[in-house]
Amino acid sequence: MMITWQAKPTQYFVQHQAGNLEALDSAQTKHSILAMSFCYFLKLHLNVQHMFYSKSNIFISWIFIGATSPTSCTMCFPGSYSTTLGSPSIFTCQLCFAGSFSTLNGADGSVACSLCFAGTYSNITGASSSSNCSLCSAGTFTSSWGALVCVPCVPGTYMTNSGGRSASNCTQCRAGTYSSASGAFNASTCLFCTIGTFSSGTGAPSCPMCNPGKYASSIGASNCTGCSAGLYSKILGAMNSSICGSCGAGTFSSLSGSSVCTLCKPGTYSSGSGVQNCSLCFAGTYLSGFGSVNITNCGPCLSGTYSSGLGFGSCEYCEKGTFATGFASQSCQNCGDGKYQTTTGMSSCLNHNFVNVCLHRGPGCFYYADKKSGISSGTICCHTAPTQN
Repeated sequence: MMITWQAKPTQYFVQHQAGNLEALDSAQTKHSILAMSFCYFLKLHLNVQHMFYSKSNIFISWIFIGATSPTSCTMCFPGSYSTTLGSPSIFTCQLCFAGSFSTLNGADGSVACSLCFAGTYSNITGASSSSNCSLCSAGTFTSSWGALVCVPCVPGTYMTNSGGRSASNCTQCRAGTYSSASGAFNASTCLFCTIGTFSSGTGAPSCPMCNPGKYASSIGASNCTGCSAGLYSKILGAMNSSICGSCGAGTFSSLSGSSVCTLCKPGTYSSGSGVQNCSLCFAGTYLSGFGSVNITNCGPCLSGTYSSGLGFGSCEYCEKGTFATGFASQSCQNCGDGKYQTTTGMSSCLNHNFVNVCLHRGPGCFYYADKKSGISSGTICCHTAPTQN
């Protein structure tokens, strides 16, 4: 604190601590104030820092610092620090931020504030002890240092101990159970999946319903049971096998857990219910439609066509040089000696009238030219050369 009196040639003033000047009436008043103030401050404080005098102005100053050595400076208390040199007030001591603490007196920087360990937290500013860092309660954790709050275990998990440092400390509910609670702290929060629902893995936050074609008839199911092959169900979350119905005629289901029955494809049929596979039409027949219900739907191949195996959806045309007479042929026959056929899908061959016995001989085959038309038989073969005409 500083109090200064100032005298000028014609007028006298008192300069107060706040800095304002108060005019004095005369030199006598000034001297009286000087004398009284001088004695008063010496008596109270006995700590006069300096005094000086000039002819034009008189300055008599007492500066009361309140300290006679560095040891007289008051230290910032634990939990705080100050970076200000020559601080005049305790208000320059800054508090350690939440999530940290300091046990030191007179700390000169924020580095003195230690972070709370992982698994603990503190929402207190200016903490002065590690005891202000509280353990994360059961069901919560924090993996970071200096945490303000702890993170709850996610639904589907729980933690029975306090001070968890990682999400891996949270135990997962086992298969067939679930937990929708966040921050659960014991295994009793893991509930059995109800009938018609399941959880196949650990740590489930809920139990999904069984898909159509499947059912769960008991609580705590880790998987749903599928309807048998030949059966199906469209119901979501089914609770027993009674919901599985038989596939109708003309349809089938070859796998368990079917939600729909599949139509028999062309070349097949099913005349009964609950079949796993459709029956095949015989060779020499065909069936072009879907979902046929009887073998009578399999029709015979017509002349000039054939089907060589089971389950044909259509008959194939006989190739050039071959033919098929009648119905339900399983194969086509080659044109005989001296005959030919240049068109596909024919029921008979044509007779040759040759100019030359052989124009070209290929592997196991003779090629001829027709005497009437002059058209070469090309790739149409006669395995034995006919007699010239």
